[in-house]
Amino acid sequence: MRDDLRAAVTWSLSQPIRLQLMGVAVAVNLGGNGLILTVLLAFAADGIPAARLGLLNTVLAAAILAGALAAPRLVDAVPTGTLTIVPVLVLAVLGALIPFAPGMAWIALAYALMGLGLAPLNSATQGFFMHITPVGMQGRLGALMGLVTMGLMPLGPMLAGWGLELAGPRPTMWFFAAVTAVGALCALLSRDLRRVPVAAGWERYADEQGLGAEE
Repeated sequence: MRDDLRAAVTWSLSQPIRLQLMGVAVAVNLGGNGLILTVLLAFAADGIPAARLGLLNTVLAAAILAGALAAPRLVDAVPTGTLTIVPVLVLAVLGALIPFAPGMAWIALAYALMGLGLAPLNSATQGFFMHITPVGMQGRLGALMGLVTMGLMPLGPMLAGWGLELAGPRPTMWFFAAVTAVGALCALLSRDLRRVPVAAGWERYADEQGLGAEE
């Protein structure tokens, strides 16, 4: 297991775009989940009824489902670089604005906008990442991604709880929005990632950029 994980790390570090794709995934996972949990805990502490809080999650889930239905067509029609950058920027900006929302209806609208882009983002980035990953490396890469993602999951609730107690809701939400913004910055600063085309052009682009490395 140790050798397999070492091989996955070595392969991921061998080209910047691989590491940047992983950075985007980690930032979105930690920042997005932490933000949503902070909103939930802050409202619960203010005595908002559980049924209303549940409706917020329902809006988010419905938006994610709608985005999932549209994701296949979007991946075929919209460049992957765009599908990587735009949803992460939307998540970061709305996360920073949610503390100023005048009511829960506005937060529900923000949740809907955030949720719509998540499935296309995942489809585009994970699809392209797997496309440039040799078949023999995909299991090891999946193990590495699972280890990193699952290892960071406890940080979301921990940081949300500490942030609410020590700094309050707004700074904590801004912190998670900033984490998400780091993911957007990773994508914006990566010329290769910005230029990734639609799914039909992945193979040609990978060949041109030398991304289809041997195992």
